[in-house]
Order: sequence, then structure tokens, then C-alpha cells
Amino acid sequence: MTAAVPFAGWCQEEARALAGLRSVLVAESEALDAREPARIEALAAEKARLVEALSALAARRGAWMQEAGLDSREALTTWLADQPVERDAWGALEQIAAEVRDLNARNGQLIDARLALTNEALTLLREAAAATLGYTREGAKPDLPGGGRHLGSA
Repeated sequence: MTAAVPFAGWCQEEARALAGLRSVLVAESEALDAREPARIEALAAEKARLVEALSALAARRGAWMQEAGLDSREALTTWLADQPVERDAWGALEQIAAEVRDLNARNGQLIDARLALTNEALTLLREAAAATLGYTREGAKPDLPGGGRHLGSA
């Protein structure tokens, strides 16, 4: 393979796209901390757009790597040993991809924690409401309706 391969440029392009996603994830984290659901929703749409673009970039690079016989970590490492520009581009891509993965995992944990708190609060509210309803003619506590839709199904 020659140094004229598009690999380094594609890695750099993918890294720039990941930098954009990282910015959105940082903003999402701030919105989660500030409990701003409207902002979170807007950022989710932007995040989905960026992930779709990143998928296309990764597919293009992956197809080229497959064609070039770089279909294993070992093959890629061996090839990169003699390709300093490509090696640097790949290293930068791996680094920002790890950062984005960590940010996304952190945001997921924040969402899970907030959802657990919300569910706990709903349970307490339902129990409190049931306690104020008294009893049916048969002496049992009445059932509270749980609602017809789940969050996010609207």
C-alpha cells in the first residue's frame, strides 16, 4: 500500500465528526445536570444526526480497511508501523472515540439515575394518593389508574 491511501484523511474527518458529537454530549451532560428537558430533547435530535453521519464515515473507512486486508487489529497494527501519518490519524481517532464513549456512558448513567428517582417519586405519589382514597365497600383499597401511556410514547 502506498502513502497516498485515503485512510489518514478519513480518520481525520471521522475525528472531526466525533469532536462535534463530543460537544453535543458535553452540552447534554450540562442539560441533564440542570434538568432542562427541552434542551435535552433538542440535543438528542442533533446527536442522532451526528451518529448517522459518523456511521456513514465509519462504514466507508471500514469497507476500505476490509478491502485492504486490514480486517484485524494485528493486521492494522502491522500496517500502521510503517505509516506515520496514518498511525497518528488512527491514534487521534481512537483517543477521541474513547472520550466520546466515556461521555456517552456517563450521560446514560445520569439518565438512568434520574429515571430511577422519577419512578420512585411516582410510586410514592401513587401510594400517597391511594392512602387518601379510603376503602371500597368491600373493605379493600381502591386501585389507582396507572395511566395509558409510557414516558416518551407520545
